[in-house]
Amino acid sequence: MMQDIIYGIPLEITKKRVKYLIITVKSPGGIVMISAPYGIDRSVIENFVFKKRDWIIKQQKLLTSSISEKPIEYNMGDKIILWGNEYNLQVEYISRGQRAELSGSAIILSVNEHSTAEQRERIINEFYRKELQAKILEILPLWEDRTMLYSKKVKIRDMKSRWGSCNIKTKQITFNLKLAKKPFQCLNYVILHELMHLKIRNHSKEFYRYITMYMPDYKTVQNMMKTL
Repeated sequence: MMQDIIYGIPLEITKKRVKYLIITVKSPGGIVMISAPYGIDRSVIENFVFKKRDWIIKQQKLLTSSISEKPIEYNMGDKIILWGNEYNLQVEYISRGQRAELSGSAIILSVNEHSTAEQRERIINEFYRKELQAKILEILPLWEDRTMLYSKKVKIRDMKSRWGSCNIKTKQITFNLKLAKKPFQCLNYVILHELMHLKIRNHSKEFYRYITMYMPDYKTVQNMMKTL
C-alpha cells in the first residue's frame, strides 16, 4: 500500500491484479482507498481522482453529517467521536493501568470503578492525543515533501479558539487536540494551512492561492471545522 496526496486528497493506493481503477471511501474519517492495476501511470490515477473529487467529498460529508456531539459522562454506551465517526464506549473496571483504546467498533475505557467523569475525560483526552500524534507523524511528512516546507517541532494542545498555529521563528506547529474528533481531511487542511505560513505569514489572497493549488476544495473542509 502506498500513501499519496492528489488534488489535496490523501489517498491509500494499493496495486492489485485488477483491470480498472476502483475507489472507495471508508470509515473512520472518510479514508479514500484506490485499487489500481500494476504498472499504471500516476497521471492516470490523478485524472481519475480529479473526475471523482465531488463524489469523494460528498461521501466524506455523508459519513459525518449524522454525528452531533453532546456532553457525556463517559459511561457504558456513551458515544465517543474519533476521526468524524461515532464509537460505542465500553467501560471496564480495573485497579491499575487506566487507559482507553480502540477495539473494532468500540472504544474500551479501563478505569477505576470510582473514577469521576473528569478523570475519565482526561484518559479519553490522552487517547485522543496518541491517536492525533500518530496521524500527524504519518501525514505531515507527505505534505512537507509536497510543499517543500518543513517544520522542526510539533506540539498538541487543547486550544479553545484555534485549530492550529505556526511559530515562524522556531518552525513549531501546534495542533488542537480536538482535531482527533474531526475527519482526516480536517487534519490535512490544518497541516497544509500551518505549513503554508512558513512561506506566507498572513492570510492574504496569495496565501489562499497557494492553499487552493494544493487543496482545491479547502472551503468544503473549512465547513467541517466551523465549530470547535
